Amino acid sequence: RKSASSLGSNGFNEVRIEDATGEEEVFTHAQKDEDLLTENDKDQEVKGYEDLLVKKDRKRTVEGNQTLKVIKDDAGVVEGNQTLLVRKNRDTSVEGSHDESVEGNQAMTVGRTLTAVVSQGAMENVALAKATTIGGGYSVNVGLAYNEATGGAKAMEVGAAHTEVVAGSRQEMVSKDKQVKVGGDWKTEVKKGISLTVARDLTEQVTQKSSTDVKEATAWLAKQFEVTADQLSVSVNGNVALRVEKSGNIKIFAKTFTLDGADIKFKGAKVKLEAPGASSSAQVQALRAAAVEGSPFVERCPGK
Repeated sequence: RKSASSLGSNGFNEVRIEDATGEEEVFTHAQKDEDLLTENDKDQEVKGYEDLLVKKDRKRTVEGNQTLKVIKDDAGVVEGNQTLLVRKNRDTSVEGSHDESVEGNQAMTVGRTLTAVVSQGAMENVALAKATTIGGGYSVNVGLAYNEATGGAKAMEVGAAHTEVVAGSRQEMVSKDKQVKVGGDWKTEVKKGISLTVARDLTEQVTQKSSTDVKEATAWLAKQFEVTADQLSVSVNGNVALRVEKSGNIKIFAKTFTLDGADIKFKGAKVKLEAPGASSSAQVQALRAAAVEGSPFVERCPGK
């Protein structure tokens, strides 16, 4: 059935039914608008293909629930922008793999907590720079090995305290120079041995006092040993045994003083040997004479 929409118009409304075998068809044509109202349920079944073309805008409102089930593949192409608003919760479940590609920028804003659980491996590849800003605490927990590689320079800045705890061994290898600056105190505690190997020179500069406390024996081995100081003192058991002053004076403090050598020689513009008591001993007199003459003084020590 075909009817003209208005007198003198080329438009028309049409409803056509074709019953020829193999060409069955129900055709509906609306010259302008079409309104369809179903007061109750509606069932629609298409046993073949369905093609829908909307040349302008399309709007769909579902006041209840909506279920979409696709037995095979589902492909959607949006030539312009797409906006999705979920006012409550949203759950997405993928039983297989999930691939997502963004050719431009991507921004994600989470108002509260973000949790990501990966049962196996995870990899992130950033071709250029990456910046991470955390307003509160930051924690990384690695159950096994942790490897970090930086191809260029690396800088770490900590505004407050920095604590590092290593339960096992720790090794640091620096191919070139290394510099450490400490603005306050520096304390190192080693409960076992420590070994320091320097291939070239070693220089230590202390602007104030320096103290070394060794509970047991200590040894210095060198081809040449030099001590430079305004005053040098050697103490044994809390008592000063030797003092060398900046003026050139050298004092030896001893309860018993023994010189043992094959050839002992005293030489000076003025040599003064004094012994406590009224008179000098024979040894003192001999030392005095040897010093004045500049000749060596040799005496066999007892038991030699």
